[in-house]
Amino acid sequence: MHKEKSPLLNQLFDRVRTKGYSPRTGEAYVTWIKRFIFFHGKRHPRELGKLEIEASLTHLAVIPPFSETFIRRSYAACSSCLGGTPP
Repeated sequence: MHKEKSPLLNQLFDRVRTKGYSPRTGEAYVTWIKRFIFFHGKRHPRELGKLEIEASLTHLAVIPPFSETFIRRSYAACSSCLGGTPP
């Protein structure tokens, strides 16, 4: 069973699992959201929007260079956390 100190991350994991994704996918989403939150100085995702998602994805694309698939999955995790539906 997944347990984080953060209720937000636990909610995200539960949300991903409710959609039928595997536990490993849930763990990956939590990891990407942690990166997103830390990238933006530990601001709550509720305070962040499209511009912040674009900034963090641009950072992933440039420094260090991550694969396009990794960036797409990061986007899906961020969208899911912010209440959207991942593409």
